[in-house]
Amino acid sequence: MRIAITAAGPTLDAEVDPRFGRCPYFIIVDPETMEFEAVDNSSAMAAGGAGISAAQAIAGKGVQAVLTGNCGPNAYGVLSSADIQVTGYNLIPQHAITRLAEVTAEERRKIIEDMIGIGVYDLKKEEAQKQLDVAETNLRVASARIEEVRLRVESLERERNDYIKSTSLKKEINRLEAKLVSRELKEIKDDMDELQADAKSHRTRLTRSREDERSLARRETL
Repeated sequence: MRIAITAAGPTLDAEVDPRFGRCPYFIIVDPETMEFEAVDNSSAMAAGGAGISAAQAIAGKGVQAVLTGNCGPNAYGVLSSADIQVTGYNLIPQHAITRLAEVTAEERRKIIEDMIGIGVYDLKKEEAQKQLDVAETNLRVASARIEEVRLRVESLERERNDYIKSTSLKKEINRLEAKLVSRELKEIKDDMDELQADAKSHRTRLTRSREDERSLARRETL
């Protein structure tokens, strides 16, 4: 495994430089054998795009990981696209490269694994937190929409019930009005029948009275 470490100088005794794009050197080291290569960062003094240029240079060196203090998003994108793990591990002590040379191979491997592991964990944690924030935002938006739809459904349900009740009342009113008209018509018919019967009775009595008068008049003439 080859690891690129941002450094202030070209040797293992150099201090770790926290800047990725502006560090003077990259120390590319094999933690198993501690063989290393010092790479001059020709982009350190560039007016702009130093991080991207440095990342492109490192990507061509066959490294699998980068240990640095700060790596910008553009440089990080270049390194990630080359499958290079990047750790923003900001607790790298000064002279950490020298320390790697002073410990056993097993301890050295553990230090490198811890550094990379912590960086990867932090990056994954940050990404997971972003995804969680997005999910929470989406959940709040969805909950608000669900509440809006629920209120609309309740409103429509009330309107439906009011319509059904109104329709039922109108039918009942029409039924009662029809019943009332029918009753009134029957009462009017009964009154008419009674009046017709009275009129017939009066005509009969009038006819009889006239006949009695004519009969009386004939008797008087005899």
